[in-house]
Amino acid sequence: MTLTKTRSISIPTLTLAASAICIATFVTCYSISVANGDMQYPYYFLSSSLDFSPASCFGSFGLSPVSFLLPIIGWVRYEQVREVTKSKVNRVMVVSTFVSAIGAHGVASFQAHNWMLVHLFFAFLFFGGGLLVVGSVVVTDHFCSGFGTVLMRNYRRFAAVMVGCCLASMGVVAVLFVGLGGECGDVCQKAQFVNAVFEITVMVLMLSFYVSFIPEFRGWKFRVIIERGEEGEGRLDLDVDWLRGLGGLEELAEPLKNSV
Repeated sequence: MTLTKTRSISIPTLTLAASAICIATFVTCYSISVANGDMQYPYYFLSSSLDFSPASCFGSFGLSPVSFLLPIIGWVRYEQVREVTKSKVNRVMVVSTFVSAIGAHGVASFQAHNWMLVHLFFAFLFFGGGLLVVGSVVVTDHFCSGFGTVLMRNYRRFAAVMVGCCLASMGVVAVLFVGLGGECGDVCQKAQFVNAVFEITVMVLMLSFYVSFIPEFRGWKFRVIIERGEEGEGRLDLDVDWLRGLGGLEELAEPLKNSV
């Protein structure tokens, strides 16, 4: 007797779940860190909220599934755009999604007070990869004018400019802070606080890029089929109809079926 089980979830639901988990994680971590006195003015950075236990435990627990879900969302977007254009910028987008997700997972796993250099490396991957995602999405929007609404495409342009300005400002402040050796009194404290606000803003804006795909993801589902044959052999397959729905993957369907 053949036993087949199918599990599916809509891509918009997946996107909303990833966004909600991310926001809830940081709200929880900030609340715990402030309440315990582990984070004080002006150092309200994302990393500071995840630095000490028990906030770091919640941070790792929450950001791990987000780091897994975001590349899936980015891959679906990649396949959508690939049906319209073969632009290499689209490849940059999907690769950068994976890089940014690895950075987020690394930041949550290697807290700043435990291993600062490694933490900063993963932070660079997160923000650097996120910046490339933001920029490449805006470029591919030019080739996909039929996707989504004009409002969403205009919002992504605005958000991309804001992300660039915030990151540039953070870089300038960091260079000045290091150059002055931190000896600038109240001015340095205010600058650090502004940098923390910019960092939070960048994270929210980058997350909003994924949320902005939701109108374009309507009707799309991620589906996995688990099948056990009559003789007990196992089989794990992707649904062919789902592959066709993604577009551009039909050529993978037949080899996938034949291989199992």
